[in-house]
Amino acid sequence: MHHPPLSESLNVVPSMNVEIEIPSSVTSIGMWAFEDCQSLAKVHFHHHNHHEDGAGADAGSSSSSLATMGDMAFAGCKSLTHISIPSSVEIIRTAAFCLCMNIHEIGNLRVIGQNAFDGCVKLKTISIPSTIERLARKTFQNCESLLEIKFQNGLKYVEDSAFHSCKNLQSVALPKSVEVIGTLAFGQCSKLVSVEWVGACSRGTEIQDDAFAECKSLINICLSDDVHSGGVSAGSFRGCTALENQYGDTNTISLALTHRFEDFPVHNKCYHASVTTADELAREIESLMQSSSQGNDICDRLVDPFGMTPFHILLSAANCKIDLLQVLLDAYPAHVLGWKDVNEKNAVEYFCQRSYHLSEDSQLILQATLQRWLVDSISSWNAGLEAWTLDMANRMNAIVAESELTERQSLLQEASIVLSRYERMEATTLLELS
Repeated sequence: MHHPPLSESLNVVPSMNVEIEIPSSVTSIGMWAFEDCQSLAKVHFHHHNHHEDGAGADAGSSSSSLATMGDMAFAGCKSLTHISIPSSVEIIRTAAFCLCMNIHEIGNLRVIGQNAFDGCVKLKTISIPSTIERLARKTFQNCESLLEIKFQNGLKYVEDSAFHSCKNLQSVALPKSVEVIGTLAFGQCSKLVSVEWVGACSRGTEIQDDAFAECKSLINICLSDDVHSGGVSAGSFRGCTALENQYGDTNTISLALTHRFEDFPVHNKCYHASVTTADELAREIESLMQSSSQGNDICDRLVDPFGMTPFHILLSAANCKIDLLQVLLDAYPAHVLGWKDVNEKNAVEYFCQRSYHLSEDSQLILQATLQRWLVDSISSWNAGLEAWTLDMANRMNAIVAESELTERQSLLQEASIVLSRYERMEATTLLELS
């Protein structure tokens, strides 16, 4: 039986190697080439050197001939932790890395087949380049540790179950080029809070049945009028508990989300952070404050139907613009950062959960934000303690020996109840500050 030379294809199942090297002459890795190699830990791809003498080469002077990874090429390699996919790779076939449980990160790709990374339970970050037009079915299904997806404009189709059961995914920023979000594309992403369309709200996007089914934490999302030209199924948000509690049955959710920010212009600016400048947000806040007839109006407008402040909207988004955060910090009292939404979370909690990929400048802003919030909270707490102390002193002074025994007993019992309430408030405050 004739086998193609190694320079043309690699389709040989190796022994249980811990580490392997793929020559630069290899153009494709065939079907099942390394399937179920349980001890395979690292795969290195050699590169061509464009220098004739091979001296003085740098990263920019090398390339690979590898273009295709076949069906199930590395499927079931449960110990595989290191593989840097060469930029020359154009096609990753069906289930190529399925159940590679220890892959932590993948680079830029070209074409991805269905189930390509299904079950990569330790994969944390992925980057989808503009060359990818379609994410096939179940591409990243069951990637339970996935925290961040970097999309670029050019993606049109997110097919059925593409990110199904990515249980730790908290925010997604979809490019405005997306036309179809398939059935269960983000189904059972139970921690998903925020879905945003970068550049604009979803224009002409078709959101199919159960696209976001059982996303119980989802609250930071809105739809534009234009989305209905694409179509939102009545069951697109089935089982999204927070949405259903606020807007009723799934038939009315899409319409309600279309009008969500009509009375909340600052929230709207924060949601569309990708196209909002700091000057625009500052002008919006100033206009809102000037139009408020009473001092409390501005505070009433700080909380939307989900209990979210503008801080919640901005800090739970996939892309937080630090300059917009600074505008909010200058405009509103720091204690607003501690207000909780329907998920019982304040804005700082959302931000801290995603701070793993923040730039150094962003981390400095986060640190300043936390310090400001803490100082303000402690000041409020101290003021509260003084008020509680004065209240209890007045209550005890009201209990005088000349009063009737029953009256003294009643006042003492009331003071005891109030003291217990203050103690609970103090304990809760201390826990939140810690």
